[in-house]
Amino acid sequence: MNDAIIANKDTVDAMNANPEDFENKWIYLSGENGGNEYGGHGMFYWWITSARVGFPPGQAADSILTRNPDGGFVKTNYVGP
Repeated sequence: MNDAIIANKDTVDAMNANPEDFENKWIYLSGENGGNEYGGHGMFYWWITSARVGFPPGQAADSILTRNPDGGFVKTNYVGP
């Protein structure tokens, strides 16, 4: 059974603000090929360009289009400040 959280922009913001709440949970982040988009990008883009992860926007978009155009599942482990 797939019980992954389907991320939207609020989920991505919460992942960055309170990463411990998402500890060891599967989260689906949409890619750049449509689906759950905000500002023309999928949730994978917004997560990896966040201050917590830190990819530059151009590099993030290129990487996602090349490797994960349909999005992907992530599982995070919070390591504290």
